[in-house]
Amino acid sequence: ADSLTLGQGSGIISRAFGEGRLGDVVVRSKTVSLTDGAVIKVGDQTDPGTAGNVTIDADSVGISGGSSISSQAFAADAGQVAIAAKGLTLDNGSIVTQTNGIGRGGDVVLQVGSMNLSNGATLNSSASATGRAGDMAMNVGTLSLANGSSISSASTGTEAGINPDGTTQAPGTAGNVVITATGSFTSDASSIATSA
Repeated sequence: ADSLTLGQGSGIISRAFGEGRLGDVVVRSKTVSLTDGAVIKVGDQTDPGTAGNVTIDADSVGISGGSSISSQAFAADAGQVAIAAKGLTLDNGSIVTQTNGIGRGGDVVLQVGSMNLSNGATLNSSASATGRAGDMAMNVGTLSLANGSSISSASTGTEAGINPDGTTQAPGTAGNVVITATGSFTSDASSIATSA
């Protein structure tokens, strides 16, 4: 397609009932634009099944006005979010992979010519309890963060868990954040972090 435009709370959503694997979402378009709370979403924090992947291949991707691209699961693995584009702009938008519980947060893999985050935009992979947050891997030409934007991989788990066989499982861990920029990198009142 030449363009995909989602706005005013609309979206592309993959869900499942029970513990089956959620389907993947693949978008190939010259331009992809999400505005006004629009979503491309696989699963949420209540879905017990393994979440599918989100793959976007475009010339330009814009995510703004509280819109988001995400893969999420409950006590299961979240899927990967992968974007290949010449330009990626997040203006108060987010890219999120998340699991609640024992699963693994999905990886975020970006191959982008120019990436700009502003006005509280977030790239985040997270896990709670004994889960492991996903890795963030970005190969970019130029990268700009401004006005409270963030890139992070984090685990909020603080207590050990008990496995079915009675052994103890350590609290969750954060993933890695790896950014390879061939051009300029600027950050103004923003952050890049891993935490557990």
